[in-house]
Amino acid sequence: LALAYPFIAHAVRFRMEVAGVVYIPISLVLAGLLLKRLRFDRGTIAIMLGGVVAYYLYLTYTTPGERNYDGPEQVKYLTYIYDNLAIPPSKHCFICHHPPLYYIVAAGALAFFNVVKLIPPNPLGLMIFSLGIFFAFLVYGALFARLYAEDSRVVRIATALLVFWPYSFHNSVRVHNDTLATTLVGAGMYYTALWHKQRKAKHLYLAALC
Repeated sequence: LALAYPFIAHAVRFRMEVAGVVYIPISLVLAGLLLKRLRFDRGTIAIMLGGVVAYYLYLTYTTPGERNYDGPEQVKYLTYIYDNLAIPPSKHCFICHHPPLYYIVAAGALAFFNVVKLIPPNPLGLMIFSLGIFFAFLVYGALFARLYAEDSRVVRIATALLVFWPYSFHNSVRVHNDTLATTLVGAGMYYTALWHKQRKAKHLYLAALC
């Protein structure tokens, strides 16, 4: 539904402002359903969704270059991939020596928003893409806390610290490879801890993949 809605909005020619406003509550509902399926309690779900709303508000007055010294270079890297379907030479920008995974995925997100025209692809679409990645980081962080804390109050406190930590706001909508790196590290930590507790090989393989 989350992926289909932008195409529907584009097909029926919703105004960009209207479609974007409609998509935000839809994304929150879907995020809530995902968290419920993962068996988080209502308090933890409320904390995480409250954080996402706060991140949306932060996005409204933040540009890719704010608190992100190499933001324009990040955009330059991924737009080169989008325009040329190739990895840029290292001399193209001063971060073009970085591993290309984030930039390839971000170029795909840029292409998606260019097709559906739900919101301005660059930079707003890229920043919302980063928010989606960071939400995955929050989920893995909360899962990690729940793995070691039986008391739901402890899980809520740990989740709140993670969600509302100042750097979380900074990183939530940041167009930067650090956003994906942070999420993969968080996922790797969770699967490693899960393997340590359950000794299932698949968890170790997932950790190595991250």
